[in-house]
Amino acid sequence: MFDVKIGVRADPQQIREIFKEMPALLEDLCVPSRIGASYLCSPSSSSLIIVYLAEQEMRPIHLAFRIKSSDSKELVRYSEKISEKLKNYGVHPTLLSTDSVSL
Repeated sequence: MFDVKIGVRADPQQIREIFKEMPALLEDLCVPSRIGASYLCSPSSSSLIIVYLAEQEMRPIHLAFRIKSSDSKELVRYSEKISEKLKNYGVHPTLLSTDSVSL
């Protein structure tokens, strides 16, 4: 299983606006379900996208996209699509972490 975390740091108002537009942002990939202050969606039977607000050690709140998949090519494709969509909102995401786990 492959796992990447993409983060967006922006002013709080901009993060709120992007978060409100999450269904439109993810519409080409999947239909997200809102659960509290998070979104879950599954673009394929082997992939999961989780979107949530996060804090990191004294840094301001940021928007995090965690993408998990057993197919690394799918994971890269989803990451690229999300990155391009976020750029349309005037923000530039960054890769926060990567991981892989043998099942």
